[in-house]
Amino acid sequence: MYDWDDLRYFLALHRGGSLVDASRAVRADPTTVSRRISALEKALGTKLFVRGSEGWTLTPTGERMLTAAEEAERGALSVQRGIDQLREEPEGRVRITTLESIATWWLVEAFDELRQGWPQIRVDLLCTPRILDLARGEADIALRVGRPEQQGLVARRLTTIMERPYAHRSWLERHGIDPEAPDLAGREVLVFVGDRWNKPEAVPVLRSSSLNVLYRACRLGHGVAVLPDVIAERHPDMVAVAGPERRTDVWMVMHPDVARIERVRVVADLIGRRLAEP
Repeated sequence: MYDWDDLRYFLALHRGGSLVDASRAVRADPTTVSRRISALEKALGTKLFVRGSEGWTLTPTGERMLTAAEEAERGALSVQRGIDQLREEPEGRVRITTLESIATWWLVEAFDELRQGWPQIRVDLLCTPRILDLARGEADIALRVGRPEQQGLVARRLTTIMERPYAHRSWLERHGIDPEAPDLAGREVLVFVGDRWNKPEAVPVLRSSSLNVLYRACRLGHGVAVLPDVIAERHPDMVAVAGPERRTDVWMVMHPDVARIERVRVVADLIGRRLAEP
């Protein structure tokens, strides 16, 4: 007879494709993952995975087992959520997933209020551009840019972020640039990875996947960057430069069962108050 808990390791290895990625998902070392998979295969008397150049892939037997394992996972998550809903006091761990910039400029500022009002709540703040699966319990609350597409989740639009080009006042003065009619031919611009600067005559001297890095570089006078007003306006020497503006909605997303858990509800309400438009 196999250990039901081995199914977690089975699913983690299937989804991650490697022992290292699976170990992160189950919070164990790769050796433990390998040992648990071997124990499961021995108990079942069959091979579930084949290890190849593309990572660990399921055998035909593993493919047939996958649906049952996912169903068992959903059942276990449902039981745990039901137990959590019975707890009256808001205590325990809440996992929030969002972008690094949202965590830095909004969520951390709400931490004092959370610690003072609900000291028994602990927060895991997962800063990643990857969309974690709320239905599978990878996180409790997600703050996402753009309308969520996954079905079966509770989604609430919190606010709209306005973005536009900014530069430090000293950089504008040094190059003699009028922020209301800027000529950026041959000038330095700082670009978010994946974005295209709309004026090809400008020189992209820095590309980064971190909005915080671009903000810091812009403040140090390294060029023009497209930044959210809520970030750039905090520093008096950051000046808006005429150019294209972009509006982006921020949404809070939860699984409906998780949204009814008291500790999650408390954190979600606090985030809503902090970020919601007046």
